[in-house]
Amino acid sequence: GIKTSFIYDDNIFLSKDDKKKDWISVFEPMVSIVAPFDKNRFIAEYKFSEHLYSQHRRESHPDHLARSVMEINLTDYQVKLEELYHRFTNRASIEDSYRIREQINNFRAGISTLNENRLGFDVGYRNKIKDYLSDEIITGNMKYKDKDRMYHIVDMQLLYRFAPKTTLIAETDLGWIR
Repeated sequence: GIKTSFIYDDNIFLSKDDKKKDWISVFEPMVSIVAPFDKNRFIAEYKFSEHLYSQHRRESHPDHLARSVMEINLTDYQVKLEELYHRFTNRASIEDSYRIREQINNFRAGISTLNENRLGFDVGYRNKIKDYLSDEIITGNMKYKDKDRMYHIVDMQLLYRFAPKTTLIAETDLGWIR
């Protein structure tokens, strides 16, 4: 599918004194594939977003979002592999006018129970990489690239169904950041 939108921003640089306004055209084509085979399935999605500024053309930028999921359903268990890649321009979490390029790659591999028994589990490993694609200085000598990081997370859920529509869930995560 294709989505288009138009956004009016009356202060694109977040300035108190010198406000600049602009119209932003957003063009977003997306494609997705769902491929079932036997009891399993594969999902792939890709969305491209082009943000075009009318007056301040140097602010124009593309964003990319790709996602894939592979579900392998065995007799009693499901193995699931998921990956999300997002390359985008962000200003939401900072207080300056820079539009910072970032990319995130998030991968998870997990195994869980499929059956309707009283006791179930879901165990997985997640790897998340966050990279800043900017040499802009935050403060002093620190740049956005200095905030790059990688997460390693092992997660686990235990589920106990004690009534037909009521389940008790205990969840824990163990992780480290580099």
